[in-house]
Amino acid sequence: MSKLESLDNQFYEEVNFGEKTEIEWRDCDVVIIGGGGSGTVAAVRAVECGARKVIVLEKTGRAGGNAWMAVGMFATNAKMQREAGLEDRSDEVFKSSMDFMEWAADPKIVRRYINNSGTLVDWLVAKGMTFKMDNNHPTPMMLMPKRQSPHNGKDPSHGPGFVGSSVVETMVKEFDKLGIELLLKTKANRLLTDDAGNVTGVVATSLEKEIHIKAKAVVIASGGFGANKEMLKEFFPEFFNIDGDVARLCLGHSTGDGITMARAIGAQTGEYNGIQLGGPCHHPWAFSVHNSLIRPESIWINKNGERFVDETVSFRGFYAMGKQPGTIVYGIYDGVTRDYIIEKFKEDPRSKHEIEYMLSLKEDLEQENDGRRVFIADTLEELAAAIGVNAKTLTATVERYNSFCETGYDADFIKNKEFLRPIVKAPFYAVLGQRFYDTTHGGLKINERLEVINTNGNVIRGLYAVGDLASGWITQNYAPGAASLSWCFNSGYMVGEEAAKYAQMKA
Repeated sequence: MSKLESLDNQFYEEVNFGEKTEIEWRDCDVVIIGGGGSGTVAAVRAVECGARKVIVLEKTGRAGGNAWMAVGMFATNAKMQREAGLEDRSDEVFKSSMDFMEWAADPKIVRRYINNSGTLVDWLVAKGMTFKMDNNHPTPMMLMPKRQSPHNGKDPSHGPGFVGSSVVETMVKEFDKLGIELLLKTKANRLLTDDAGNVTGVVATSLEKEIHIKAKAVVIASGGFGANKEMLKEFFPEFFNIDGDVARLCLGHSTGDGITMARAIGAQTGEYNGIQLGGPCHHPWAFSVHNSLIRPESIWINKNGERFVDETVSFRGFYAMGKQPGTIVYGIYDGVTRDYIIEKFKEDPRSKHEIEYMLSLKEDLEQENDGRRVFIADTLEELAAAIGVNAKTLTATVERYNSFCETGYDADFIKNKEFLRPIVKAPFYAVLGQRFYDTTHGGLKINERLEVINTNGNVIRGLYAVGDLASGWITQNYAPGAASLSWCFNSGYMVGEEAAKYAQMKA
């Protein structure tokens, strides 16, 4: 199985749960499994819609889940967009998303989700959040280009401090006002059902005891299964039965617990699943070094010392990398190109919020020169020895590429001549690049009311699923309008309404 590199050491600490002898009995209207982005939004919205008692179970030591690291989301027809004179793009985003996904996703789910996106933003703004609109994106984006205090970090491609963590923090502040109970370091283990198969509660484990929670409605918001190797191989065998390193950007709590629990009571799985794949990347390390790797001015070589792709493919090199020995690449460039990359970032207005992270590229390269992540040498022969490739092959590859730079024509892969930069002047750099995946999407089949469907195609009454583990809103074709964080918050908002309604009906 592939080795998984991850961000866990920065953002996630595993909690160990053992067998408990003490049992506590609890009652509530709605219990939510998972205190991430969708779970926290669902809790607040459920209380606002009439649920009298809501309990949120979170197996880690803090709320947030993968949403804690997420950067931006989209919206259509929000009040701030209308006030700026922007037209409602809901129909356009729905149609383009469904066309992109070849109508394999559930159109009722996607339609409701997109139509709700402006309502969600209005709701968040009313709670004190501030967004900056980016309407140059294929879908209208809501961003926080500047990392919010008190958070800090060297990588603008993930939080905390952007939209994801800001929404979660806003929701958790609402918990005390609304009487929502957040049980941290408390892991849901199994669902409770009645004789008719309706879900009636949850059995969970804290550090001290086992907790039996009777509830009128249960919402599974426990995230995807990106940290579960067996599920990855089950649902995506073509990607994860290949030996070689893979960078995992979702956190270690993404073990598919909700899928396992729902399967145990007959939930249907396996439809509409997707996973965000890419490569090469240099995560979870310095953003500046990562960006230098995927800049088209570098060249990518495999472990044989040979080029194998037009480097302008950027993140879309995942499949080509999977065919290379060890599934890794090295991005090769020299000191002149290193400085050129920084200057290009300064000139590009699209990168203005990232340039401060790029200015430290030289220092970051030197810091990561550890014989694994980055290699620095005075000659190509020394660089070849450092990364373990044949020196004659690497030298020949670079010389051939340099000849393309002289003529302005890449005879091998027809790379745009704008990006042809010779590799001639020391120091010479080799940056490790791996395949990566962001998170998994799908697992439990739901309908447009976010209710979980069983293997017979019927609704499991009292059980709802949202966020990354819910299917129907996405396919392997990750649509422009199907942003993961947007679905996370919107599905939480919508399920809060649905679960509260159901709980009131059962009262």
